[in-house]
Amino acid sequence: MMRYSILLFVLALLVVSCKPDTPSNVEVKDDGNTVITKADPDAPAFVPSDLPLPNACQLVTRDEIGRLMNIDGGDIEVKDGSAGSDHSKACFFKWVGQRPNAGILIQVQKNPVGDEFPGWATSFVESKRTMGESDFTGGSENFKYKDLEGLGDDGAYSYEMGKYFWRTGNDYVYMLAFNEDMSASKQLSVAKQFGKIIMDNVSK
Repeated sequence: MMRYSILLFVLALLVVSCKPDTPSNVEVKDDGNTVITKADPDAPAFVPSDLPLPNACQLVTRDEIGRLMNIDGGDIEVKDGSAGSDHSKACFFKWVGQRPNAGILIQVQKNPVGDEFPGWATSFVESKRTMGESDFTGGSENFKYKDLEGLGDDGAYSYEMGKYFWRTGNDYVYMLAFNEDMSASKQLSVAKQFGKIIMDNVSK
C-alpha cells in the first residue's frame, strides 16, 4: 500500500516548489519581514542571491530511474514544478502502468533569506534532526530525522516521511522524496544511489 496518496504527493510538490522551507531559527513576521531568532557565529560567508540553481528535471534520467526502481524508463512522466520560486527548483517523476500512483520528487533549494542568515542551509538540515517534521495528514505525530551519511557535507532522512535531504556547503539543499512502497533498507539504499547520480550530474 502506498505510504501517501498521489494527491498529497502532488500537493507537496506544489508547496515545496513555490515556498522554500524556513529553518527553526528564522521567523517570518506578518508584515513579511524576516527575523533571525538565533544567530550562528560559525556561519560561512553570505551566499550570493544570483547563485545558479540546477534544473531539477535534468539531475536524473528516465533510464536511471527505471534501473533503480525496476520499471520501464519509457513509462516515466516528468513534471517541472519550479514555477513561482526564485530560490528552489523541483521536478516530479511519475510512472504509470502497474504502479500508476508511484513517483519521486527532486528539489534543489538555495538560501531564501540571503545575507540575513548565511548559515541557512546548515541550520535547515540540522533542524530536521532536532525539530523533526509532521506529515501531510494533519496528525499530531512528529518524525525526527536521522543522519544521512555519504551525501554532500551533511544530510538527514526519514523513512516515515520518505524524504532525504543533504546540503553542499551553505550553497544548496537537495531533497529526494519517495511515493513508493519500499522497505526502510531498500529506500535508504536507493536514495543514496539517486543522490550519487544527482551529485555527479550537478558537477558536469
